Amino acid sequence: MSTTAVDDVFTDQDLADELSGDAALQALLPQGWANAQKARQINLDAVLRDLRKLTPPLQEQDLADVTELRDACVYRTLWKLHQAAVVEQGDRFHLLAKDFAKSFDREMRNLAPTVVGGARGHSPTINLERR
Repeated sequence: MSTTAVDDVFTDQDLADELSGDAALQALLPQGWANAQKARQINLDAVLRDLRKLTPPLQEQDLADVTELRDACVYRTLWKLHQAAVVEQGDRFHLLAKDFAKSFDREMRNLAPTVVGGARGHSPTINLERR
């Protein structure tokens, strides 16, 4: 569990802005959820866990500005909410889930957060795509 407040990184409004509004976000949420707080916290923790797996690892306390993780967290949360919606509501969310998964992957590959001391974290490397 991260020590960073999830509302400092991204909010439900950020998710709604990426979709077509609050109604679209509410349609994605599992039954009984009033907001995406739980999903946002789970996915912030997952993004921070992915940063710890890099070489060299980036720890949460190494990040100078956690808001640089906003896009990665938004895309991962929307990806996972769409996956859950596929299970709960059917296949109409499947292609959107794939699109947000690609956006998350692209964001994580290009993410170079500022670390304490002003240096940039992992700089992007050349991605080799297999055919």
